[in-house]
Amino acid sequence: GLKPSGDTTLGRHDPVTGVTPDIDLTALDPDRTISRRHATVRSQDGSLTVTESNASTNGTFVNAVKLEPFQPCPLAHGDMLQLALVTLRVYVLAGG
Repeated sequence: GLKPSGDTTLGRHDPVTGVTPDIDLTALDPDRTISRRHATVRSQDGSLTVTESNASTNGTFVNAVKLEPFQPCPLAHGDMLQLALVTLRVYVLAGG
């Protein structure tokens, strides 16, 4: 899951450097279309944004709209977040 506040990195494990993102999507991406540091989700003041962290990626999309690299995009419950060929649905669970 996402960190309750701050940044959560999404990508795939890099066996060369040993670096693993906070959310490792390697198992969902057998064709390795996701970058090692593909995107970052920021949780701040109760809202979420996603930012593509690498201009050379195969694309990041929210609800089928391609993001501009390095430009935060709002992310909400039920949104479809696509990183390259891997599509995820966003679920925001109430904190308690």
